[in-house]
Amino acid sequence: MASPSHDAALALHAADAGCVEIDLEGSMEFVWVWVYCIMYGAFAMAVTLVPIWWCASSEEEAAAEALCEEVSGTPSTKRKRQRRVRRRSMVAEIKPQPDIKAAEMHLRKTSCTDNSCNWRPVFDTSFEDLNQIGGSGTELYFRLLQILGVCFVFMSIATFPLAAFSTKGDFVPDNGQVFSRATIGNLAHKPKGSLPPEERYIILGCQGRQLARLTSLFSWLDFGAAALFFAVVLGFRYYLVPRVARDAEQDHIIAKEYAVEIDCLPSKITRQVDYEQRLTEHLCARIKEARKAGFARKAMLGRPDLQTEPTVPELVLVRDYGGG
Repeated sequence: MASPSHDAALALHAADAGCVEIDLEGSMEFVWVWVYCIMYGAFAMAVTLVPIWWCASSEEEAAAEALCEEVSGTPSTKRKRQRRVRRRSMVAEIKPQPDIKAAEMHLRKTSCTDNSCNWRPVFDTSFEDLNQIGGSGTELYFRLLQILGVCFVFMSIATFPLAAFSTKGDFVPDNGQVFSRATIGNLAHKPKGSLPPEERYIILGCQGRQLARLTSLFSWLDFGAAALFFAVVLGFRYYLVPRVARDAEQDHIIAKEYAVEIDCLPSKITRQVDYEQRLTEHLCARIKEARKAGFARKAMLGRPDLQTEPTVPELVLVRDYGGG
């Protein structure tokens, strides 16, 4: 049951709003505010996620086309012609007089262009292309920008109801600034009569709610937005960064970049002409045994087991004559 101070405050609010009384049971005015918040959330999600989905689908189509060309070994005629033109321009003689076209071509070759010296499109440049241009750091930088942008959009969706209800209040003095009305300091209406400020009301039309009934909901929405931000930061640090580094290592580092020096080999064997082949077979056999014993899995620290046949890409025999 409302106290006399609450009844007097509601009567004053009704007089200011031009209503017979403030309805504390009706909710249609508040429902419309929540509907506007949901519409804003749907619009923000569509504007943010649809372009990302569209760009991702374009990247998949381009990757599939490149894979087909790589497997078939027959790139398109246009790409062949562009490569021939580029190859001829690279081997052309350098003339002593200034050549603006050659300078522009050099600028394109040394800029963020594709294999055909065409400027990379803004929306069709994939993260893999960024990795090829500037390495894993460049890819992670732009991934972080995209992830934080999406995160901030979702955080704004969670905090938009607080701003929407704040615009309906008059607790902050009118200083002529529109954005000050959307701050949390403007939430609810000024207390009327002897009503304490912490018990003031939110008045929408001829309907009202006590502020304490909505602040708990706003608090949970703010908590969800903050939790989302921390989850994104932790996921980026402990999931995405290691994954990008691992993928870049698998794509760009090959076995030939690692070298193992083996000494104390016998200088002569039974079939000396097959020394290289027999040594290669011996090394492959030892690798198989090491895998069976589990040594390779322990050395790789949790990486998936390699089921492929072990190979020695390159073997170089050097005779040591006892020199330094």
